[in-house]
Amino acid sequence: MLISGTFLALLLVSSTCTADNGQDPASGHFVDSVRKFFLDILGRHVVGHVREIMEEVRNLPCPDDAVTFPCECTVNSESDFSPDLDCSEVESEEELATILSYPFPFRNFRNLTIVGNQNLTTLRRGVLGNTTFKEFYITGGALQEVETGALSSSYNTATVMNFEGNRLVVFPWGELSAFTGLLELNLNSNKISSFPALISDTLQRLDLSNNPLGLIPGTGFKATPDIETVLLDNVNMYEIIPGTFTGHRQLRVVSMNSNQLREVPADAIHFTAGFDLTYVRLSDNVITKVAVDAFIGITKGSELLVDRNELMLLHEEVWRPLVEAGVKLQLQGQ
Repeated sequence: MLISGTFLALLLVSSTCTADNGQDPASGHFVDSVRKFFLDILGRHVVGHVREIMEEVRNLPCPDDAVTFPCECTVNSESDFSPDLDCSEVESEEELATILSYPFPFRNFRNLTIVGNQNLTTLRRGVLGNTTFKEFYITGGALQEVETGALSSSYNTATVMNFEGNRLVVFPWGELSAFTGLLELNLNSNKISSFPALISDTLQRLDLSNNPLGLIPGTGFKATPDIETVLLDNVNMYEIIPGTFTGHRQLRVVSMNSNQLREVPADAIHFTAGFDLTYVRLSDNVITKVAVDAFIGITKGSELLVDRNELMLLHEEVWRPLVEAGVKLQLQGQ
């Protein structure tokens, strides 16, 4: 339906005049009803137009599909309208570099996703061009190396790096501190053969499970002051060096499940932040001995799992303080 602006204006004026001149109320009610009818139609038209504009805004950061193919650019309206890029189907490192070198209208992306890709084995320096990303999800593929500088365009934007389930041997540990907002690093299920030098003022969650790391040095986390969660399940770990998990103001979760640990020494796990709930898991090791004060700072309601080990005796001086503190213990399966 087309609405005459002149007619609508006349209706508004007519309604006003009727009210001012004290004319027949019935006539005034008629005019009011007509005015409301047309205003309702006009409102719907405006809302529809706004929706069309918002849809255009959502699509604006992404170029034509032909430009990014086989990558797919999408925009999530629930975020800040930053675009996401899924390049799971790229056939080579060169193709990925070519796509990311395109002069996008907006170069600040939210996510880069590459899942299950068997063609990419190396992310080379400069591969991202000038594009920036907040979160990386490059998982379940054939990736073996991330060169130093490969992710450098996102030094100031990256918050999450998830490289789980690849074949990574080489990772740019030396530039970790350059990522000024990095919160989460997941390298679970790769082929990293030794514990890296970790330096990050912001890192909160680290998952290195299912890598053949071996020894975890006592100073391994000294340069990660904000670390909250450490996951080291199935990393061929055979010893906890006292003090490794001591003095971290935010630490609340430590998991060393399915290793070759035989002993838990004094000051093995020392929480200092005073969180209401903490979590320690040492299940499925070969632990035969736990020292007094092996676990310090574990509070009421927290969980301590030492099940499926080889503890033949449960010494009272070790476990009574934890029970009296209200810690939830799991010791079955010895």
